[in-house]
Amino acid sequence: MRPLPKLILAGLALVLFLILVGVVWMERFQAQLLCFGLLSLLLCLRRGLRGWLSEIKVIAPFFFMLLIVYLLFGLTGLPGASGKRGDLAYWLGFGLPRVLMLVNSILGIQYILSLLSFQDVLRLPLPISISKYLLLGRVLYQAALKQAGLQGQIQQDAGLDTGLTISYHQRSSSERRADR
Repeated sequence: MRPLPKLILAGLALVLFLILVGVVWMERFQAQLLCFGLLSLLLCLRRGLRGWLSEIKVIAPFFFMLLIVYLLFGLTGLPGASGKRGDLAYWLGFGLPRVLMLVNSILGIQYILSLLSFQDVLRLPLPISISKYLLLGRVLYQAALKQAGLQGQIQQDAGLDTGLTISYHQRSSSERRADR
């Protein structure tokens, strides 16, 4: 598929997904749980179990922090939206769908972005004045990962190709125009 329509479809899919998860299913715990299971399966198929686990490791602190906050609200009896004293069941019923909404949003964004490659971005009909900043950003991002010692793990998990910037420069200008 050509890069511009692919990017547009991914953007539309992302907006639709966020509306479903963040608005339509916000109060529905079962829908959020089903969405989490489906996204987990899709990410496992796309990136493997190891890639999925690395995503969960990044999200886990936020998940547990929010869960602890809602537990504390319930244990202290903080009043809910109605003004009545909220008990633990109320705050868990209120908080769990929202915690899953956060996790689903992050996993959904990761899955949709995994459908796009850096090569797709490079093939967009952008002037060289913008393309050079994309390439520079990519090189700086890779350098930062290498400095932090994370380059191999993250590239393996995300399926990143380290030779993309070099392959772009090695192609002639006529080949780059033919991609547009």
